[in-house]
Amino acid sequence: MERYIIFAFLLLACISCRPKQQECQLNDQFICFAETGEKGEILKGVRRIADGQILIQPGSYLSVTADSCFIVAQKGTYSFEVWKTDGTRIGKFDTFTGFKRGYYIGTKYRTTTFYFPRYDLLLRSEQVQQGKHALCIQVDSTFKEKDAIIDRQRKQISLLDRKANPQRYSLSSGAELVRVNVSNYRNPSLHIWTRVGDELFDNIKFQIDYDVAQKHFNGQITDEEFVNAVFDPQEQVNGKQAELLDAVFTLAAGGPAEVHVGTGGGSSSSELP
Repeated sequence: MERYIIFAFLLLACISCRPKQQECQLNDQFICFAETGEKGEILKGVRRIADGQILIQPGSYLSVTADSCFIVAQKGTYSFEVWKTDGTRIGKFDTFTGFKRGYYIGTKYRTTTFYFPRYDLLLRSEQVQQGKHALCIQVDSTFKEKDAIIDRQRKQISLLDRKANPQRYSLSSGAELVRVNVSNYRNPSLHIWTRVGDELFDNIKFQIDYDVAQKHFNGQITDEEFVNAVFDPQEQVNGKQAELLDAVFTLAAGGPAEVHVGTGGGSSSSELP
């Protein structure tokens, strides 16, 4: 009996002496945690707050940072490993820098790479030039402004997607979505404008789901899918619009049922037109 008591005491002492996992919050999405390796080294990893999933396994990193687009782990003075916020690894760079205009530059030896996260576009330096007012991208041996090219490509992709997946471009209320506005994707609120016939309506919600807003920011969901995820159907329209939609649905169904009551023989019948 005494032997078991001593063993239990030693086991408890070992558990209490084991170093605890340290954590620090990188942003609203991720936590950086640190643990001690077999050789006593400090290993850092990244875990998603929403579901606790480990996106970056613990490694020997000097520091770990994250924004709305990327997670960056620094291994040395000129050694950075980069992942998307869904855990997809982008690569290893000598330097990796974000710019306010919405793009990132990664360098590796003699190679420079431009990455535009909103459009999931990765380009080599020889494909990009600095124009007078904007970055220019090489198309068919000529350079054209990035925003104009990407906008045209997005419209073409959107047109094809609309034909293949029309349900992604419809509001659950049946109204037409005029436009949406998100003032700040880090602390998101959603302002919407809808139309039914000539009747316009706008509504706004504050402190909406961060992950849903990031999916919209990264182009993973359409404007309509974004609105449907945040607003219930009745919140997308006003009373007048709802009446108009009811009238449209009734007309599409062939009009209201007309009841005819028979008068002969004491019986009654109902007929549909």
